[in-house]
Amino acid sequence: MNINRTYSIPDYRLIKRISQTGMSSVYLAESLTQRKPIVVKILDYEQEETVDTALAKRFELEYELLKAIEHPNIAGIYGYYEGNGFSCILMEYFPGGNLSVPIASGLDSFRAINYLRQLAFALEEVHSHNIVHRDIKPRNILIREDGTLALSDFGIARIMGKSFDLTLQGMIMGSPYYMSPEQINNSELDQRSDLYSLGAVFYEMLTGKKAYREETLMKIFYAHLNDPVPQLPVLLQPFQPIIDRLMAKRPKDRFQDTSELLEALYHCPTPVYRTAFLNRA
Repeated sequence: MNINRTYSIPDYRLIKRISQTGMSSVYLAESLTQRKPIVVKILDYEQEETVDTALAKRFELEYELLKAIEHPNIAGIYGYYEGNGFSCILMEYFPGGNLSVPIASGLDSFRAINYLRQLAFALEEVHSHNIVHRDIKPRNILIREDGTLALSDFGIARIMGKSFDLTLQGMIMGSPYYMSPEQINNSELDQRSDLYSLGAVFYEMLTGKKAYREETLMKIFYAHLNDPVPQLPVLLQPFQPIIDRLMAKRPKDRFQDTSELLEALYHCPTPVYRTAFLNRA
């Protein structure tokens, strides 16, 4: 199939498909005017006999949310285009891939703390717009060529306090290994849910292992709801208080917002970590 003919987007040339999930595909593309790589996320309505209206509306909402947020630690957005039977979001390209890659290779604790700092800044901006991301995980954290991180994929994000939600009643939204207890219970969410997920990512950055590694979905859910907060190895124990506050079962026992988290990070165990927080650049 000729992808350029199938999805004709003015001023852009599609190069290759990176991933596909249901009606949504992600392509590497090139700007013909600026001659630089970008990413195009496409929702193809013609792949299905009937259009999933909620999915289409959520795709539009993802663009609107991204357009409203500009921050160095959030993926850049270039535009939105509606073609013949499809819509697409034009986004920043990340040559470094996602956070899963350095986690698999192994991160030292200084780099893990530095990454946590960047993600805290990203969530600080997200939450200032009354948005809950709901899907914080390594694959949604992208790496630029200069090594900085950017939070991406706002496909299931929700505006706090809004009565509507573009999901089916009772549907659980998120990624099991990183979901907060209140996500699993399908309860009302606020910024503290994202902080729980961030804690699960931080634990994985420090140890190279998921916080809860049970073999079935129901056992993973049970662990998030009932098991003790995972413990770090002895050499990483100075960071256990941060994990404890991020991954507390009850939202009221967590850091209440990113400012509390950043304050705790500033007072990390040794002065060498503090240098990571002197500047936000």
